Amino acid sequence: MRKSIALCLYFILALFILTSCRDKQDVVHMGVNAEILEISEQEKTMLVKGLDENSILGDKCYVKCENAYFIEVIDGKPIDITFDDFSVKDKITVDVIEVLETYPSSTITERVQLIQRNDTNYDKISAYMEEECKNVFSPYYELLDFQISNYQEEVVNENVEATFFYKVIHKNYDKDPDTVGYIKEAKERGDSNYQKMYDEYLQPKEMNFELKAIIDKNDLITLYSNISPKGIEWEETKMSDFILSK
Repeated sequence: MRKSIALCLYFILALFILTSCRDKQDVVHMGVNAEILEISEQEKTMLVKGLDENSILGDKCYVKCENAYFIEVIDGKPIDITFDDFSVKDKITVDVIEVLETYPSSTITERVQLIQRNDTNYDKISAYMEEECKNVFSPYYELLDFQISNYQEEVVNENVEATFFYKVIHKNYDKDPDTVGYIKEAKERGDSNYQKMYDEYLQPKEMNFELKAIIDKNDLITLYSNISPKGIEWEETKMSDFILSK
């Protein structure tokens, strides 16, 4: 009798598991093709449009990526990438759990795969910024890295306008900190901050900028910086404007 009851319970549990799995498969859509329209670094969200006919994503869907992992297949091998590696107009696939029927719609994903990069304007701006920074800052610092994040792009009056955050990671050129004027003076007068100055001298530091780049029909780039402490106020600028006059 006990064996029969146990057997019945086993079949009921197995049926429940199979039913649950079938329901889950009905609502999970694997590898849905999409194109990125906008990216929000702060919210870890992409606004995308579906690329397949009658796509579940429609023409505008916010994809929340806060708990997602990101990959790109290179030479047949999946490589882990980060949210910052994506840019507007990239082609991706996403695993869609459920789409909320609003407009724009929204969904949550746990996986985003980069399928095809659309780096034309992004690359132009990236190359321009790196060259400008090297020309301006390399006489003063060793430049270690250049990073673009929260990149958003749109066409305005036939010009490409891209807004983004830009980070330059730099350090002082290698030399004995005790030969540097202000550190040498601090040592000589027994300044309590001497050791901190000494230790920090060769440590990497960051310069951060909020910028807009406009690419005209002749591929000429004009740069603007946000000069407002609150809100947005764009002013035409050059990277040399950020060098403090002595």
